[in-house]
Amino acid sequence: MKKVILQQDEKDCGVACIAMILKFYRTEIPIHKLRELSGTDLDGTTAFGLKKTFEKLNFNCSAIQADNDIWQEKELPLPLIAHILVENKYMHYVVIYEVRGNTLLIADPAKGKEKKLVSDFSKEWTGVLLLPIPTDDYQPRKEKVAGLSSFVPLIWNQKMIVFNIILASLFITFFGIGSSYYFQGILDYFIPNQAVSTLNVVSVGLIVIYLFRVLFEYSRNYLLVILGQRMSISIMLRYFKHVLTLPMNFFATRKSGEIISRFLDANKIVDALASATLSVFLDIVMVVIVGTTLAIQNGTLFLITLASLPFYIVAILAFIKSYEKANQEEMVAGATLNS
Repeated sequence: MKKVILQQDEKDCGVACIAMILKFYRTEIPIHKLRELSGTDLDGTTAFGLKKTFEKLNFNCSAIQADNDIWQEKELPLPLIAHILVENKYMHYVVIYEVRGNTLLIADPAKGKEKKLVSDFSKEWTGVLLLPIPTDDYQPRKEKVAGLSSFVPLIWNQKMIVFNIILASLFITFFGIGSSYYFQGILDYFIPNQAVSTLNVVSVGLIVIYLFRVLFEYSRNYLLVILGQRMSISIMLRYFKHVLTLPMNFFATRKSGEIISRFLDANKIVDALASATLSVFLDIVMVVIVGTTLAIQNGTLFLITLASLPFYIVAILAFIKSYEKANQEEMVAGATLNS
């Protein structure tokens, strides 16, 4: 089991387990589609619903009641789904993807990967197992989910604003590079040669350049606000129209907070598109320009700067999972609060 699929809601543990097993067999189906197939409602998903879902996807799925002796079976089909009782009151589903002696390797859609001894696992296990096995008619398939790329046309519709933002950012960067050369000139030429009159002229010119830089920064921020407002209107109207066309069973199987919180998530989408996407493009351009300038000025400093990139990448990779988990918890908490 290479990757754990975390549940989007406390009632989605069953369909998240289905998604993990399907992923193991090279099939990808969106969680919302699995919810419809399994009949997930506000009370969660039944074992019967999980079994029927696998059968609809060309799996043979046996639902059995077992004891700890089953973990000694050499032909036990893995991965499988186990039904547990968390803290003796919360029903939950987990995936058992490997058995190593008396240790079970578990993919928990609420916590991630973990290891438990059979004796410890038996304290919360209800004895119910689902054993999905692909039939001869099974064919892997992938249903794509629209990502941020589906919102790219929204940015293209505002191409003039985006172009002006990029242009303003380029001017700001050039002004920053120019000021660096100014301070270099002070230290290397004006002070040693006592060229006071020339220094005064250049200083006045630099002050004018700084004023233009402030003007460009204001213009860029103003255009970013306009871009964000226009994209927010487009995204929220599209979502609102989509919600109005959904069947009634969609609303019956979800908390009101889940639907409302998706409206609030529109701001995150706008930030990801208007800010992050543009920032990535601009940062790449800036890195190329500033890196080339630094390499021309001093090759040693350029190599030192380049050597620090691996540490920066490692730091990002070290915290990305924690950030994703925190973001997921924030979304769940927001849905609960709004409900």
